[in-house]
Amino acid sequence: MKMKVFACIVGFALTVLFCTLPLAEDNSVELVEDDCVKCHLKEVQKVDEQGALHKTEVGCIDCHEEHPPSEEGVIPACALCHGPEDATHYNLEGNCASCHHPHYPTEIDFSQIDDVRPACLSCHPGQGREMEAHPSEHAGLDCKECHLEHGESAACIECHEPHTEAMTPQDCLRCHKPHMPLGVTYAEDIPSSFCSGCHNSEGKALTRTQTRHHELGCTYCHKNEHKAEIQCGTCHGEPHNENIHVRYPHCLTCHEDAHALCTSLNVDKMAEDCTTCHTDQATEVDTYPSAHANVSCAECHYDIHGYIPTCTECHEEPHTHYVDDAGCIVCHQPHSPSEVNYSADTPNNICAGCHDDVSHRLLSSDKGHGFLQCVFCHADKHRYVPTCQNCHENGPHRKEMLKQFAGCRDCHGDAHMLILQND
Repeated sequence: MKMKVFACIVGFALTVLFCTLPLAEDNSVELVEDDCVKCHLKEVQKVDEQGALHKTEVGCIDCHEEHPPSEEGVIPACALCHGPEDATHYNLEGNCASCHHPHYPTEIDFSQIDDVRPACLSCHPGQGREMEAHPSEHAGLDCKECHLEHGESAACIECHEPHTEAMTPQDCLRCHKPHMPLGVTYAEDIPSSFCSGCHNSEGKALTRTQTRHHELGCTYCHKNEHKAEIQCGTCHGEPHNENIHVRYPHCLTCHEDAHALCTSLNVDKMAEDCTTCHTDQATEVDTYPSAHANVSCAECHYDIHGYIPTCTECHEEPHTHYVDDAGCIVCHQPHSPSEVNYSADTPNNICAGCHDDVSHRLLSSDKGHGFLQCVFCHADKHRYVPTCQNCHENGPHRKEMLKQFAGCRDCHGDAHMLILQND
């Protein structure tokens, strides 16, 4: 009897259970995206602010296919979407979450990784190729040395002294790309002061030179590419005598520094060829022979091209008290020193340097000639001797008297003293 009662109870329970199962299925609730924010407000806000493609391309339920208490599908594997076949970056070993938080994947934290370079180059292969093609100290650094945060770069001047005090980090990037800093490229408007920061001696030479190169910017000759050089003939053609270009086909053989064209000329090498360019001086030396004509150009213009020595380097005892070369050149031109010329205001003491005895006689005279400048009578040209008639015509004497003498000096003697011979 008891067994029959127990069997009836079990049968009734099973009947109720199977009858209510369809009702349970009909009353189940399926989660939707809007449900997540009810419990996970902070996570949803973070995705909304910084989720990137995790915000726009997928929703919470696309990743979290299950909800606790289920043990599977709650936290998905990254590879479900980011398969190794999709990108090199997805083939990296290690835990994705060590760099990328799933709710804000582009906000990357490098602090947990010792060497981020392999991971960085898997996404940024172009920068890797630049460093490989243009080796530099930058290529030996780990990426996080400069990129403390993903997408952020340290300013160049945080590590490097700028070329000039006025340079900004943006100025640095006009020539130096961060991943290939030695592969220098630039625009034509780069100031020469930027170049002289590294090329100091060339910058100083251009500043000092008196040639037209002084007026040019560095990029005028070194166009587009660092260390690129144009041929001199591009601008200058063949400026010298044809024989010079045959003998010296390369301009830098003589002009050893293009930044200092004249001062870098090798004067010893070029001494015998000076007259090729300096034809006026050569003609002057040939026309007016002097001791200077027997001296090599390099004897006076030594050391550097364009150097002009002082007269006293050779002529240690000048005619008069020496102040500067201007006093010498009043009368003596360097390439025709014996062809003496002077101006109408040349003082007598200049003449006295060579004509001391004449000067002494003139100074000791109390006659009218003693008050005249040498150049009054010896005008225009050295060694010119005028006749008395130039000033006095026939003088105060009668013609009959003058017929008795060969000339004025028969009576008046030396023209500088005018002492009558019977005095």
